[in-house]
Amino acid sequence: MRIISFANRWISPLNSSQPGHGSSLARTTAIFLMLLAHSLLALAVQTGTTERLDDNSDWWSAYNAPESDATANTQAREVSSSNFEVLGIHLADGMFSQAAAKLGAATIIERGDASTGRQQACYVSAQDGTKVHLIFERGEVDFTYYLFVDGPDWDGSDRCVRTNLISRSLATASGVHLGQTPSQVIAILGPPSRRGKDELIYSLNVRKKTLPKS
Repeated sequence: MRIISFANRWISPLNSSQPGHGSSLARTTAIFLMLLAHSLLALAVQTGTTERLDDNSDWWSAYNAPESDATANTQAREVSSSNFEVLGIHLADGMFSQAAAKLGAATIIERGDASTGRQQACYVSAQDGTKVHLIFERGEVDFTYYLFVDGPDWDGSDRCVRTNLISRSLATASGVHLGQTPSQVIAILGPPSRRGKDELIYSLNVRKKTLPKS
């Protein structure tokens, strides 16, 4: 079974519960896509070193998202697999290796444990000026990528690999990218499960038979 969540929204990365971030009201344009895959068996093959950081300074991570009382109706439909691909890298086992081959070997940052455990590989645009980040994250039962512009530094942001392949124009294989209007996103992903202020939330539930291993 797969559960798919999308959000194309403004993220407020700073709040009083995160020390060291101050009281700035800066906001960050971001795309967040998560694929939850139950009964995962294999760990991602990783290249590069691994470093453990015992903090929650990764404000952009879904693991730091504030709890909300708002509900989103889960839709029984599937979207194209091209929504889970960026720069030829697929959200799946081996995505860290794919990213390393395409963008360079990044330090794999580990945070949390058990249900909050996550591994992250970070890349950032090499051009001077506005920073565009592309981050791949693997949790206990999920794969996620984050694409966002600017925002404050976090512990581990200095490990992000600089590359000319990341810019504001970077898009998924389906055409989702930063700066799109809600109608442009909906044209690609279909109607959202919930629409809030500055965000579209997609919650999709798809049941599939897994293929037998050869």
